[in-house]
Amino acid sequence: MKKIYVVDDSALVRERLIEMLSDLPEVKVVGQTSNPCEVLSAIHELGPDAVILDIRLPGRNGIDVLKDIKRDKPHTIVIMLTDYAYPQYRKECMASGADYFLNKATEFHKIPDLMKKLIKDSQVYESKLKTKEVENHG
Repeated sequence: MKKIYVVDDSALVRERLIEMLSDLPEVKVVGQTSNPCEVLSAIHELGPDAVILDIRLPGRNGIDVLKDIKRDKPHTIVIMLTDYAYPQYRKECMASGADYFLNKATEFHKIPDLMKKLIKDSQVYESKLKTKEVENHG
């Protein structure tokens, strides 16, 4: 089960994301907000595996929020989903630790497949860990 936290200034976008993700049985949306000041405390409290994060947020830049997430919770997967998919933003987000950078206008539909990939990747990783554990203790 992958726990997801959604951060976007648009209630409509958050609702659509939650609707898309609710169709995936191995995904649970544990929270959502438009307020960038709530993100870090929510991540500490709810422990999501991944955060879907917009760049433009009221009162604070999503790139700064990304940097805070990666500083405090470096293993949290951060998916930047933005209408501002300019090369300079992509470059800055990736340099700041974003795991993915998607354009809302052209790549929004890719979110469910990306979640499936993340689930599959984590299952493969966990399987390898268990195999290694058995080899080391067996």
